[in-house]
Amino acid sequence: MNLVDTIRNQIPASAIRQLSQVVGKSDSTTRSAVAATVPSLLFSFSRMASTESGMQMLQGALEKFNPKMLNGTAEAVSVQGVETAESLLGPAEISPLVDALTRSFGIGSFGSRRLVGFLTATVLGGIARQFAGRTISPEALTLLFAGQRRAITKAVPQGFPGAESPLRTGVDRWKETARYFTSSRRDSGRWTIPLAIGLAVILMVMLLNRPRNPYPGRAERTDEDAVTRVMNDLRGTVQSLTGTLGRIKDEESAEAALPAIVEARSRLDEIRARAADLPAPQRERVDQRLHSHLVGVEEQSRRVEAIPGAGEKLKQPLEEVTARLSSRLDQPVETPKEVR
Repeated sequence: MNLVDTIRNQIPASAIRQLSQVVGKSDSTTRSAVAATVPSLLFSFSRMASTESGMQMLQGALEKFNPKMLNGTAEAVSVQGVETAESLLGPAEISPLVDALTRSFGIGSFGSRRLVGFLTATVLGGIARQFAGRTISPEALTLLFAGQRRAITKAVPQGFPGAESPLRTGVDRWKETARYFTSSRRDSGRWTIPLAIGLAVILMVMLLNRPRNPYPGRAERTDEDAVTRVMNDLRGTVQSLTGTLGRIKDEESAEAALPAIVEARSRLDEIRARAADLPAPQRERVDQRLHSHLVGVEEQSRRVEAIPGAGEKLKQPLEEVTARLSSRLDQPVETPKEVR
């Protein structure tokens, strides 16, 4: 049994389609991001299980896990999963994974955190499923991760937490090659082949780890990179928000949507703070993008506010969200008293 493949295969295509709307990427990109994140999360959980305190936290989370949680929409699962991930893994584990998703797949930090939340719940469900009808004991968890450690590490792509370093991989391969030639009864001239392979591996590692900017006197285009990340985060936040608003049909669904709307407001505050530090030309571009998203959000807001029972609950938080889209970055956001 390969736990990585088992969990990957348990995620249906319908969930990938929903998740792609949450993160603001195509189905194929989302599927690739999921495939990369699952083994990385398994690596984090296996590392937790290597300490007494971590094992206790993981065991408790698995014992309390409710499989019915995974029956909800991808957005609902991701929202609950984010809370679980933050309490279980913490920023030290989540932030590197979010950064890897942004670098590798262009998913903004908001969408990346939602994806990590969704997969945290999915991976915990996959682990808990291995103990169906059995007690989840520390010994059983240790045995599970010990048997899966190699498969998990091999499945983690480069750049993600838990990936094997290129240097270690290259050295291991060189040792295997050298061992083969050592065990064979061939003349010493044959050593030129493993030596050449070893030198090639060392050269490859040096190239992979060379400075990204080969011209120290020239500045890298960090401003453009920052703008791209801000734009991606903004798009993901607005797409998730409009998706949430689109599902509001009555007072009950409006109540359920309130946490997501408040979270979108917080994300917009974070995005605005990052964009305010950009140079003036890039800041102007973000201003224009903010305003371009305003029309769709206002249209959905008006529809929601017209629903009996929904308008009273959501009018104020929606005004706070639209104010953050309509206010320029060099101006303060003036909104009614904010809900908490």
